[in-house]
Amino acid sequence: MTKKGFTPIKSGFTLVELLLYMALVVIFLGVLTSLFVSVLDVKNESTAQSSIEQDGRFILSRLLYDASVAGSDAITLNYSLVGKDLILNNEKLNSSETSVLEFTTLSLGNIGGKKSLQVKFKLEAGLETRDYQITLGSR
Repeated sequence: MTKKGFTPIKSGFTLVELLLYMALVVIFLGVLTSLFVSVLDVKNESTAQSSIEQDGRFILSRLLYDASVAGSDAITLNYSLVGKDLILNNEKLNSSETSVLEFTTLSLGNIGGKKSLQVKFKLEAGLETRDYQITLGSR
C-alpha cells in the first residue's frame, strides 16, 4: 500500500553509472598490466646482464688459470667454439642462459721473444651482448 503522493525509492545502478565504473576498471587494469609488463622486462634484462657477467668472469678466470698452468699454447689447442657454446675438454664453459657468439685467439710478440696471446669473445643473453678481451703472456 502506498500513500498518496509517495513514490517508492528504487535501488540499483543506472546504465550511465555502470558504464562509468566499467570504464574506470578498464583503465585501472590497463595501467596495472602496463606496470606488470615493464617490471617483467626489467627482471629479464637484469637476469640477462647477471648471466653475462657471471659467465664472462668464469671464462676469464679459466683462461687465466689455464695460461698460468699450461701456457698460452694450451688455450689455442684445447678451447673450441661449438655452435654457441665454448668447449674445453668436452665440457661446456658457458651456462645455458648465455651464448658465445665469437671466440678468437691471436698470437702476439716478436720472433724469439716471449709469447703472448690475445683472446676475444662475445657473450649474448637475451637482448644483451658484451665483448670481452684479455691478453695472456708469460713473464
